[in-house]
Amino acid sequence: MPAPQPDGTQSRPSFPDNAVPGPPRMPGGVARPLTRMLGATLGRVAAAGRRMRDWLASYDVAIGKRALDLMALGLTAFVFLTLNRRFYWSPIGFDEEFFVWGGWSIKKGLAPYRDFLEYKPPMLFLTHYFALALFGLKDAGYRVFFAAFPLMSVLALQVALVARGVSRFFATAVMVGFVALFVNPAWHDTGLTDSESIGISYYLLGLACFLWEGRFIKLTTLLGGVFMASCVFSKEPFAPAVGFTWLTMFWLRGRGAPSRESSKLYAKYSLAGVGLLIAALCVYLVPTGAIKGYARLLFGGYRKMFRNSATSYCVAFGVVDADPSGGMVLDDWRRMRSAFLKEDILGYLLPIALPGAVFTFRRSKMLFAATGLALLGALAAPTMSRCMWPHYFSMAMSGIIFVLVVGVDSMKTVLNRASRATRRTITAAALLLVGLHAWPALYHERDALYTRKPWDEPQPELLAFIKANTAPSDRIFTTGAPLLYAMADRLSAVRESTFIDPILGSLDGATDKEKLRPIYLQLVKNKPKVVFLDAIYEERKPRFNEAVMKPFLTEFKYKQINDRLYLRP
Repeated sequence: MPAPQPDGTQSRPSFPDNAVPGPPRMPGGVARPLTRMLGATLGRVAAAGRRMRDWLASYDVAIGKRALDLMALGLTAFVFLTLNRRFYWSPIGFDEEFFVWGGWSIKKGLAPYRDFLEYKPPMLFLTHYFALALFGLKDAGYRVFFAAFPLMSVLALQVALVARGVSRFFATAVMVGFVALFVNPAWHDTGLTDSESIGISYYLLGLACFLWEGRFIKLTTLLGGVFMASCVFSKEPFAPAVGFTWLTMFWLRGRGAPSRESSKLYAKYSLAGVGLLIAALCVYLVPTGAIKGYARLLFGGYRKMFRNSATSYCVAFGVVDADPSGGMVLDDWRRMRSAFLKEDILGYLLPIALPGAVFTFRRSKMLFAATGLALLGALAAPTMSRCMWPHYFSMAMSGIIFVLVVGVDSMKTVLNRASRATRRTITAAALLLVGLHAWPALYHERDALYTRKPWDEPQPELLAFIKANTAPSDRIFTTGAPLLYAMADRLSAVRESTFIDPILGSLDGATDKEKLRPIYLQLVKNKPKVVFLDAIYEERKPRFNEAVMKPFLTEFKYKQINDRLYLRP
């Protein structure tokens, strides 16, 4: 320390001229612990920095992977939405008018088969009800639902494939290939609103849920059962394909290899989902009495209308021969080959399907056999009514997509073990294959300009006439498509919706008047305020008009407004 001065102060320390004073030195007992503490703190900070750097690096990788996932899903969505534009903007089609009317009738509190009748299963009407409840009838707003619903099902299946280990862009190639087949005007009248399109959308959702074996596996398996049952109750001929698909999943699930535990879980929760959907339908159909009408259709009505050559309206239409050479089965096969099983329709999918079939066989012969049965069940679906209208072939597509899915799932292990160059080459080839097939339609739709035409009234100013001459409680009647009821916001005077002569063979009775008497009695009971004799398919209604309309209009002295419009006095 500096020496004390005489005045009691301490002298300032002196330094050499070139010296720089440093900080005061602390006693050794205090300095050493502080140094150790500082070093430890700096070490912890450095370690935390390294962990943060590693985390950021992994996070960048995760972001990159998610970006690629979104890009793959976006590519599929782009193809779907582009090809669907023609359906979304097209005018409301004839069959579509019946389905929309069914959904509107449920909104009005009517029960299917009891209060309104169209020869379709209940999920068709309920799905249209949900579409109308969400988006409305005005300007065909419900079509938003029928764009989003099938798109969601396609993307859900793609996500399930990627989650099972199929590379994201190979899964994209599979789904784009399916979209190019499904979203094709050759297989639809006007849009994706028909029962076959609704059924295939439920099928894809059910398949996606069955394939998912990650978190919430019990819930997704349960939902898979619900969606598969919804598929069948949208169009009953899906049943064989759905049944064999369900069976095949016993060999496909199990996180790599089927096990007793995975099979028990799958059987328990998938069947619970089926039971849940059936129970929900019964809760709706039984109290209303609608279940009786549906049962009559399911266990007799359909066969009489479609399969029985003596009463089939397909035969009456001239669509199929009553007694084809070689029998019905051979005739169905010939028609299937000429309309759907053709190289120019399905050939572009063979380079993916055939290797997949080989790997499926090598993986499990039982899996291969069950997949083949699912395909045969799907191909049989369009033949069950014998009419084989073009939109029926959408049901056969359930087998096509299932074969592709099982195939790529069986190939994934070998592909994932291949070199990066091999994987990229195969994936690029698959994308190029389906892209070249889809490109002409994509190119056309990309530049197409659409505007939705307003609904064409069957006769000019018909809605205005109905509004001016009826009250909301009045009933009306048309011999044309039943969408008129929804557009006019008036209930029908009868529950039936189809009045063409070719269906008379499937109705009970010896004469036309006996067959059509139930309709006549409903008209007498409800006495529609307005009757409209629609000109559409007029050549198919002479027997109906003679047996029902002429006597009814005459008996109750309806006032003739014009050659097709009548008003109750």
